[in-house]
Amino acid sequence: MQDEELTYRGQHLRVLVLVPDSKDSRSIPPVLKRVGVDAVMCSTLEQVCSEIDKGTGALLLDEKALSRPTNHCLTSILDNQPSWSELPIIILLRHGPESGVARSSLLLPADVTLVELPVRVNTLVAVVRSALRSRLRQYMVRDQMQERERLVADLERSNRELQQFAHVASHDLQEPLRMVSSYLQLLEKKYRGRLDETADTYIHYAVDGARRMQALIEGLLNYSRIARPQFTWVDLNRIFADATANLATAIVASDAVVKSQPLPTAWGDATQMLQLFQNLISNGIKYRKPGVPPRVEVSAIQNQEGWVFSVRDNGIGMKKEDHEKIFQMFQRLHTKEEYPGTGIGLASCKKIVEQHQGRIWVESSPGEGTTISFTIPNI
Repeated sequence: MQDEELTYRGQHLRVLVLVPDSKDSRSIPPVLKRVGVDAVMCSTLEQVCSEIDKGTGALLLDEKALSRPTNHCLTSILDNQPSWSELPIIILLRHGPESGVARSSLLLPADVTLVELPVRVNTLVAVVRSALRSRLRQYMVRDQMQERERLVADLERSNRELQQFAHVASHDLQEPLRMVSSYLQLLEKKYRGRLDETADTYIHYAVDGARRMQALIEGLLNYSRIARPQFTWVDLNRIFADATANLATAIVASDAVVKSQPLPTAWGDATQMLQLFQNLISNGIKYRKPGVPPRVEVSAIQNQEGWVFSVRDNGIGMKKEDHEKIFQMFQRLHTKEEYPGTGIGLASCKKIVEQHQGRIWVESSPGEGTTISFTIPNI
């Protein structure tokens, strides 16, 4: 009766058999066939080597086959196995397990089982089945690796297509929207006060909507440009200096104090690190308490996970149930009248951190300020 456990994709795994023509060799195929194993008798080691690539589940060899000078072809094939493969080999010993051939066979790049002759039928069947099950597990690992590689390739292709779509859509939308916005502003400038109050309100809403749409499109365009990081060693003290220089107008206007403890040199993408630091510092300045100058401090510590960076502010804080929401696209906790923005900045931060194999989280309470932390793993 055939053993369904020993099939792969509907085909039974074969056992290549190379033993001298003897009573032992003639008894092996019927025994294996009786338990559903396909045995292929080989007359030379060269034939064994030529058959290995044809769905071989295991090799059953007499130790004399390994003593021949031609065994280098088998060793060469085994040396060049793919990473998932460790071909099971069963060696029949005629001189006991302490023979020189037995000891040398243990050096083969394969899963070697030594069986001393004469061997009982039940023992032979159990050994062969164990070898074939081992081979089946290897094929399953190979299939999983291939499927994972396929999924990764599909995901990368999908990401490229999405980035291209977002870039093209955002870029193509900007020109007609820019025209609409320009004419609305001209309309507002020329006819303000000349129409009734309701018309002025409508024009104002249209102009404001066009401006916000432009900001959203620009945010989406920036988000789509966050591609795979180009890793290099990045001096984050320099990144902090560049980020505060870019935010100089907002810092001066809000009378903010932005400072940093000494920061490390980390393995990352300099452009994305600048965007990350700039977004987080900008948030610390924006979400300030009324009448209170914002204070933002950047720090870093090292632990087993890598570098942990924190951006701490003295702003308005947030509720615990909003801690995850703020990293989602277009999720805003306040109206545009209270705090302007598009709801894309922290989503971009999350994407950058995750592409650096790190994680990002927030610690905050209402009125108690906010600390956003993220990790950059050690290489």
